[in-house]
Amino acid sequence: MKARKLASGKWNVQVFDYIDVNGKRIRKSITAETKEQAEYLASKHNLERSNDSGSGIVSDMVSRAIREKASALAPSTLQGYKKVLKNNIEPSPFGKVKLASIRTKDVQAWVSWMVGKGYSPKSIKNAVGVFTSCYQFYGGERLFRVKLPQASAKRKHVPSISDVQAVLNYFANDKDMTAAIRLAAFASLRRGEICALTAKDVDRKKLTVTVNKSLTELDDGGVIIKAPKTASSIRVIPVSQFVIDALTEKGKCVNIMPHQVTNRFMLAVKRLPVEPFSFHDLRHFYASLAHNKGVSDITIQANAGWSSAATMKTIYWGEISEEARMQADKLNNYIDATF
Repeated sequence: MKARKLASGKWNVQVFDYIDVNGKRIRKSITAETKEQAEYLASKHNLERSNDSGSGIVSDMVSRAIREKASALAPSTLQGYKKVLKNNIEPSPFGKVKLASIRTKDVQAWVSWMVGKGYSPKSIKNAVGVFTSCYQFYGGERLFRVKLPQASAKRKHVPSISDVQAVLNYFANDKDMTAAIRLAAFASLRRGEICALTAKDVDRKKLTVTVNKSLTELDDGGVIIKAPKTASSIRVIPVSQFVIDALTEKGKCVNIMPHQVTNRFMLAVKRLPVEPFSFHDLRHFYASLAHNKGVSDITIQANAGWSSAATMKTIYWGEISEEARMQADKLNNYIDATF
């Protein structure tokens, strides 16, 4: 670590500071009047960083990292970090491990603890990812090669046409839920996008809905309306008159919060004689129905706001929906009659 002389006559040293949310190593510029002073300040900085990342326990480090990274994280991501700290780290023995002595076996033991508590493979992977991100944020150089539980190959559930019709009938007198279900099942909007949608985003002449924001609920009861997380989520979706008819002409299209959409929907599904499915599964229904009606993959992907076709294809390849079965029966009847 050597200082270099600048054109101004001063001396400068570039030292490692932290790793940002994108994994990029960020350096700090230290400038002083003399070479010795610049190198001294650089050494002091490195020592302070080492002490900061190596002292204390895991839960304190993650809590501190969350506070410092808060301004750079999307609200939904920040909520996820806080949830991992509260549910996965603070209650566990791992949360009390001293950072200076942490080893791979400690992280592996934490994974085993989460398995024992019944956390899903996805939740465990996310928790390890949060810890790793916070650890690297403070310059942690160790690599923890742990074995994560393998996710089971579950098929994505695709509600049938009759299932969707049943929930629509159930909410016939609930304008908010009717609008939410039609936007999810026939335009593939997410909950946060639905609850942020306003009449200004709806073009009744062109029959389109513009998605350019999403609503996120905070732990303290507040809400944040922000741009969607990915660029692919910002989109203009052609919709049917059936969808347009459910939307208000002024103000917000749906006047309830995302958690209320979920709670009302879950209650309805429990009361109806349908195979259980979630509100989010209505997006799977949209993809399957559109595919079976001959809509191109690229159009389905664009309308649903997926950044890749992988998720979309697992939806309509992973399960034979009611509509897909009807299409297959037509083919099989043709084969039986012709060959």
